[in-house]
Amino acid sequence: MATNTPSEEPNNTKIEIPKDAIEIREVQYSWLWRPIWGIVLLVIAFSFGMIPEPISLSFLIVLILVPYFFYARRTRYYLTEEILLYQPGYIWRKSGPYELPYSRIQKTSLSFGLFGRALGYQHVRLTFDNGATATLKFIPIDIDLIKYLDERLTPAEDSPQTESANEVVKNQDQEDKSGA
Repeated sequence: MATNTPSEEPNNTKIEIPKDAIEIREVQYSWLWRPIWGIVLLVIAFSFGMIPEPISLSFLIVLILVPYFFYARRTRYYLTEEILLYQPGYIWRKSGPYELPYSRIQKTSLSFGLFGRALGYQHVRLTFDNGATATLKFIPIDIDLIKYLDERLTPAEDSPQTESANEVVKNQDQEDKSGA
């Protein structure tokens, strides 16, 4: 996801993530889908003899997958009443969280990718007032993020969707704790 709005202010003070923010994590297996084409190309290269040993193929696949695994496990999206915070999961550099104020978002759109519906993930694309776009990838499909964001863009009084979004995230956290 690309954005031009880092969360650090000119005086280098980091923005704290509010305790009441809703935390959204990528789906569990997103680390497998990001590098899938690279892995397919390695397997094809192996089948044509370009990679001589199976152990070399295994090493290269692990070398590709490990950074993606840690990136996916550490990536977070935080929803507050005024802003969306994006915390990328880089392992070799510290960055973010990045602020994405709802007041700057002009349009939201949803896509599922090739296997999104079947595998339970969605991509949410945000278009900002300056023409920039950002894509929140591998959001669990059971979280209706578009509706949540649209409510923040055009606020409605006592919206029940906000509470259901909170409940979905709480249920997700409970499932992850019980499964771990």
